[in-house]
Amino acid sequence: MKHKIPFLFLFFIFSFINSNLYSQTVDEIIDKYAEAMGGADKLLSVNSLKLSGTIQGGGSDFPFIMILKRTGKARTEIDYQGMQFINACDGNTGWIINPFQGTRDAEMLPAERVKSLRKNSEIEGELINYREKGYKAEFLEKDDFEGSEVYKIKLTDNEGDVTYYFIDIDTDLLLMSKSKRKIGEKEITTEIVYGNYRKTNDIMFPLSYQIRNNGGDGNQNISFDKVEIDISVNDDIFKIPVTN
Repeated sequence: MKHKIPFLFLFFIFSFINSNLYSQTVDEIIDKYAEAMGGADKLLSVNSLKLSGTIQGGGSDFPFIMILKRTGKARTEIDYQGMQFINACDGNTGWIINPFQGTRDAEMLPAERVKSLRKNSEIEGELINYREKGYKAEFLEKDDFEGSEVYKIKLTDNEGDVTYYFIDIDTDLLLMSKSKRKIGEKEITTEIVYGNYRKTNDIMFPLSYQIRNNGGDGNQNISFDKVEIDISVNDDIFKIPVTN
């Protein structure tokens, strides 16, 4: 006697198999990316990071420092004509000092920018340990980025924000990320192009960033010439200054 297998049962089985293969594929890509960067364990063991270089904007170069520390702490400093722009987060509260807008007092940052600073403090990046962070990663397709064949990965964080990552198929290194965020009344699309990878303490770091904003503050180029790993960092530098 022949038995017919219900179509819905077959559909469930094939969907289950395909979803598992899909999941394994994105994990393999991220694992290779982590290995190319120096290894997930090594990246996750880094407690603090300081990057020093220059940022180019408006036809001028300005000294630029970025300090990151677990967990959730980040600070950037830009010096220009004796004035210092500071953007920081202590893990919970974000603040800014922007003398270019006529004030030297610290001002609180909105929640969207605080979230962005906290993400910047993830020294290993968003992709590594994405499940532990409550994120979802999907491999979408193979794509082309400026002549290089890349894997395109969609990462959705635990608040529903989406970032697309483009990973070089040959080197397993990240070439670009693309995200869309609503900042106040504006919806800003940001592309970050990563390049000039160099190794420090067996970890690969991109020393050049080209930031392309649509609806934001324009394009910026950042070049780092010094990387310091696990330096001593006083947590006070991330706290909002008290105004007397």
